[in-house]
Amino acid sequence: MAESSWARKRYLQGLRYFSGKKVTFQLYENTRVNVVVETFDAHTRQVIVKDLVTPLGTYPYAILRCSDVITCFTV
Repeated sequence: MAESSWARKRYLQGLRYFSGKKVTFQLYENTRVNVVVETFDAHTRQVIVKDLVTPLGTYPYAILRCSDVITCFTV
């Protein structure tokens, strides 16, 4: 039981780490977008971002589906 609570704590710390950070997401269709991560939804299915920079323009706020994300890294 202690091992699962440790894993859950590390998982939540990882989510909190991204909050407020500039991140580049690699999405399907060979698309990269630069964002500032705001938060994740309760089920970690979506990430709420701001300043989404895409090939089509910049969006002040957006929601990305986590299932569309291949990789992410901080800038």
